[in-house]
Amino acid sequence: MLRCSKVVVAVTVTLLGYGAGGRSASAEEPLESVDSVNIVGFQQKALPAPGTVDLVAIPFAASSLHDVFGTHSFFGSATPGGADRLRLWDPGQQRYINVGVGPDGRFYRQTQQGSWVDPAEEYTAPVEETSGFWIQSASGAPSGRKVTMVGDVVLDEELAYHFFEGVHIVTYPFSSSMPLQDMGFSESGATGSATPGGADRIRVWDRDSQSYSNFGLAPDGNWYRQTSSGTWVDPAQQATRIFEAGEAFFYFSQGTFTWIIANPYLSALED
Repeated sequence: MLRCSKVVVAVTVTLLGYGAGGRSASAEEPLESVDSVNIVGFQQKALPAPGTVDLVAIPFAASSLHDVFGTHSFFGSATPGGADRLRLWDPGQQRYINVGVGPDGRFYRQTQQGSWVDPAEEYTAPVEETSGFWIQSASGAPSGRKVTMVGDVVLDEELAYHFFEGVHIVTYPFSSSMPLQDMGFSESGATGSATPGGADRIRVWDRDSQSYSNFGLAPDGNWYRQTSSGTWVDPAQQATRIFEAGEAFFYFSQGTFTWIIANPYLSALED
């Protein structure tokens, strides 16, 4: 829950306070005025069980992994296979960028084969608001771990992501939950089709079952369930999936369009 200017905004991150030039307050104390352009929040997220994976996103403005997670969030190791790993998708190259956690808790590049890049190369590129990535917990890591993500809440009036034909890993970029049906893909020009293989498709990873749910965009502009083999579920089932802040998913685009995403809470933060 995030509070400011006497308005309660239903988002899934917690307010820490305002940046330079503003006031700080507890999440239970409304503010009389907003003096700063940034609102800092945090979200706590459970890590996948040892040896398993989860597909996640950072529900804040673009930041480096170090800025969001710090150096005490993950299981580090000098042995690349013994460390927690993150796999970020490069849509332009249609391949993964592999990152492992070193013994100092920082994030270092790994090769496609899983060894450390030599010489060591710290990964400092920002993770964009619309991007998701895999977290793979090391087999030797403890169970029941949680990480805390910290960052600036996105205050842009809208964001845009440019899709081209191919595979993308994306997220709803604002710090709030959103139903799949209300994300605005069809309105932005996504491809719907009665033929399941001709439609834009989404694959959603379930951390508990370690399996996917599949959805396709129909000509009526709604998302419908698909089977694991890529056919429509029969009888037709409209998607009811609601994405929470910090969830990511695969998007298989049939063509080129720009996804325009309006900020759902910005007006509530204004006086």
